[in-house]
Amino acid sequence: MRLSSAEVGLRTDKTEENKYGWVLVDQVPANEPCVVYLGGDSATEDRVANGYAKEIEQELEMTVDCHMPVYSVKYRFGDNLYEWSRRYEFVKHRQDLDEDSVKRVNRYVTDEDKNPRYIDELYQKLVAPRISQNCGTERLSTAEACRRVRMMTFVAHCHGAYVAQKLEDKMQDEMKRLGYSLEERKAVQSQMVVLAHAPAGPLGVSKSQIIGFKSVYDRETPVPGNHFYDYIEERRQEEKKRFLAEKFHDEQDIKDNRWFDFKPCYFAGKQGNFFMIKQKFEWIKDEGPCQRNKSEHGNISFAVSERHTYDGKVMAMFGKSIFYNAIHNSLQQVNGFKPLPPIEELILPPIEQMKARYGEVFRQFAENGKKFRTEVYNYARSKLSLRRSTTNAGAER
Repeated sequence: MRLSSAEVGLRTDKTEENKYGWVLVDQVPANEPCVVYLGGDSATEDRVANGYAKEIEQELEMTVDCHMPVYSVKYRFGDNLYEWSRRYEFVKHRQDLDEDSVKRVNRYVTDEDKNPRYIDELYQKLVAPRISQNCGTERLSTAEACRRVRMMTFVAHCHGAYVAQKLEDKMQDEMKRLGYSLEERKAVQSQMVVLAHAPAGPLGVSKSQIIGFKSVYDRETPVPGNHFYDYIEERRQEEKKRFLAEKFHDEQDIKDNRWFDFKPCYFAGKQGNFFMIKQKFEWIKDEGPCQRNKSEHGNISFAVSERHTYDGKVMAMFGKSIFYNAIHNSLQQVNGFKPLPPIEELILPPIEQMKARYGEVFRQFAENGKKFRTEVYNYARSKLSLRRSTTNAGAER
C-alpha cells in the first residue's frame, strides 16, 4: 500500500534555478508569525502549491502592507482516497444523513482514509513545535502554546479545510498526551485561525476558529447529504426551471417555480461558522443559473473586482477584514500573548469611520442566517411529514 505524505514549501524570490520561487522546508520555525496555505486536492505539484502561496503573498501586500513568511502544502495522496476521507468526516460528525452514503463509507473506508499519514507529517512540520518542546516530549505553558499557535494564520481552499480539521484533531490528541487539561486544550485550540474558501469538510464542529466563505452556486465543493444542502439543491433546480420558463414564455412553469431569493447569511458557531452568499460573480445574461462558473469555487482571493456581485463584494470585504485583523493580532504576539478577538471584532475594518457600518451589515447577515435555518427546518419537517403519510398509506394498502 502506498501511504500518503506531504511537503511544506516557503515562498521565496525566483531565480534561474528556482523558477517558482518556492523552496521545500523540513519545519516551520515555532517562534515566527507566518501564514500557511492549506490548498485544495489539486495541490500535488510545486506549481500549484506555489500558486496558493503567491496568492497570499499578494494579499499580504495589498491588505496588511507587511512581509512575513508564507508557506504552502503539497500533497502526495498515495492510496489515500481523499474523497472518502472527507465523506468519512461528514459521517463521523453526523452531518451526512443519506443512508446509502453512510453505508458505503462504513463498508469501504480504510484506515488510511480515516487518518491519512500526511496529516501526521503536516502536524510534525507545522504544529508540534507550537505546542511542545524537546522533540515533542514536553508540553509548553498554556500561555506560550497559545502565543505560538496564534502566530500562525492558516488560509485554506476546499480540501484544505478538511486538513485543518484533521490537524485540530491531532492537536487535541497530542495535547492530551502531553498533559494539557481540558480547559487548557480549549484555550490553545481557540487561537488557531483558518480562513477557508469553499471549505470541503464538516463545519461547526471545530474548537478552532475555522471561518468559511461559500456561495450557493459553487457546485464543486463536496457537501454532505442533509436537509440543508438538499433544500439548497431543490431551490437551485427550481430557479433554473423558472429562468427557462421566463426565457421561453412558459406561463405554467412560471407559476410553478420560484426564483431563489437567497439573502447573504452568516451561520454562527455550531451552525457552521461560515458566510454564505448566493453567488460571487454576475451571471452571463443568456445563461443565468444554467451556467457553471468555476470561479464560484476556484476564486481564492479577498480582492474585489467589477465582476463581483454586490454580495460577493461584501463577503470579500469581510474576508479581507478578518485576514487583516488575524495577521495584525499574530504580529502582536511577539511581545507576549494577546488573545484573538471574537468574530464580531474580526470583521471590522481598520478604518474607524467604517466600523459601525460593517457591524450593522454583519448583524444582518447573522439574522438572515437564522431565518434561512428556519426555512430549512420547515422544509425538513414537510419532508418528514410526507414520508410518514406515504409510509402509512402503503401500510394500509
